[in-house]
Amino acid sequence: MPEDQTQSQTYQEFLHEKHAQFQAPDELILKEVKKASDSSPVKKERLFLGESSEVYAIQTEDGQEVIMRISRNGYPRFDAERWALDQSSAVGVPVPEVLLTDRVTVDGDELALCIQRKIEGQPLDSLASTLNSDQLRNLINKAGSMLAKIHSVPTVGFGELDENGKGEYFSWDDYIFALVDREAVLMEAAERTSYSQDKVHHALNLLQ
Repeated sequence: MPEDQTQSQTYQEFLHEKHAQFQAPDELILKEVKKASDSSPVKKERLFLGESSEVYAIQTEDGQEVIMRISRNGYPRFDAERWALDQSSAVGVPVPEVLLTDRVTVDGDELALCIQRKIEGQPLDSLASTLNSDQLRNLINKAGSMLAKIHSVPTVGFGELDENGKGEYFSWDDYIFALVDREAVLMEAAERTSYSQDKVHHALNLLQ
């Protein structure tokens, strides 16, 4: 079996094990979806995507389709993400509409929530094998045009942006040096996801 396929399977197993450790109460999902959409959920599917959020695809009583994410990591990025999506939409990029961001406490744990409308489309990597070279080139060119629009959104500073589009660091050098200082955190993330720690170490050496 190719190494990249083995790593992909290992990562999916890691995601399922991680997500199996938590489950949001149904009454919380009902309450928050109704608050966001003004309609009660009638169908719910759990999606095992990403490391930091519990994710559900939900259909409401009046036919709305929404995606709900629930974060337990203590440093949710939903408000900053909402700013980025709003700004991207303003320059013509098709993005999902954020209906609600919220914070709640359940059994002593603080949870951050984000509910947004489901956007139509399919991931490019799932389509690539079904397209000829001209079709693929056309889609990649369109994606590049959308990326250029996203890059046109003005920001301030460097590093992760806050809910106002402002980065934590004053300069690019400040950001890079802070990244190098987080080597232990990056190595731990590599180990969790079965990514080569040697590659991480090499990349950090290049940055220095």
